[in-house]
Amino acid sequence: RPVSLVQNPPVLFMDHMLPEMDGVETLHQIRSKTRTYFQTVPIVVLTANAIAGSREMFMKEGFSDYVEKPVEPSVLRRVLRRNLSDEKMIFEKGQEDFVQEKQDEDNGLIQILLKGMIDVKKGLLYCGGEEKYLDILQMYEMDGEARLKQLCDTFDEENWKDYTIFVHAIKSSMLSIGAIELSEMAKKLEFAGKHGDVSYIRENHQALKEEFKRVMGVLKSALNKETGRQEENTTEHSEKDVKALDPVLLQQWEERLENAAYELNKQRMLEVLDEIEGSQPLGEKVALKVSEIRRKIEMSDYFSALETFKKLGARGDEIQS
Repeated sequence: RPVSLVQNPPVLFMDHMLPEMDGVETLHQIRSKTRTYFQTVPIVVLTANAIAGSREMFMKEGFSDYVEKPVEPSVLRRVLRRNLSDEKMIFEKGQEDFVQEKQDEDNGLIQILLKGMIDVKKGLLYCGGEEKYLDILQMYEMDGEARLKQLCDTFDEENWKDYTIFVHAIKSSMLSIGAIELSEMAKKLEFAGKHGDVSYIRENHQALKEEFKRVMGVLKSALNKETGRQEENTTEHSEKDVKALDPVLLQQWEERLENAAYELNKQRMLEVLDEIEGSQPLGEKVALKVSEIRRKIEMSDYFSALETFKKLGARGDEIQS
């Protein structure tokens, strides 16, 4: 019986770090199924923790191929060529030319990023084009203050396990937008955290903190140039006739978002947001947060979106739209 590509995609990409069951365990579960498809479909592992011997280890576990995150399009094309027949591949032309044009043209946002030592060409390549690049820059800039607070809190508490997790996230996210120096600093701190080198962390935390602030400042300046948006609190907004969100509904929405996140169901998560936005007029603070959550979901950053929503429900000043 014919089966659609949606049901049987010609290649699977498996993140190494997954909730509950990691990528290796999931791979073994798939390969244990008896149908020929599950035995033969190429499964490519994605990992942000590339170290010497990683590829060999993953291949030994049974993966068909290996890709380091953030994914560079040229690497992805090579992997697809190795694992798919030619008739299954269609390439979009002109991506390299587009990236070069965007870097060379007199674009205000891009010029600010370049002067701020952001590798725009690499960021455009990793993000897959200008529109997605701008969305990601905006999301990281909006999350910057919260990320830095998490990092500094774990440093002050000497919670080196969580500190290592947070610098790992900074390493990957900053590399994806072209903030190479910051990514390298975070990478060294992650290595120190994994090996219990607390003295290195203490000596280099402040430098990372300052570089993180600098990069966030560059992003903010560039985005202000692009959108013409004003600094926060420069314009007064009327909040008349806007009621507080119902805490019972908030709890229900949170549960639905959480279930959908664990199912990696983007559509169901977006449906919850549509319901929230349609429930009543939202004040400025809540509307901005909901927009931020929506961007994260659209970028498949499901658990970060869920955490942002939980904070929205936990703070009375934000619930009061």
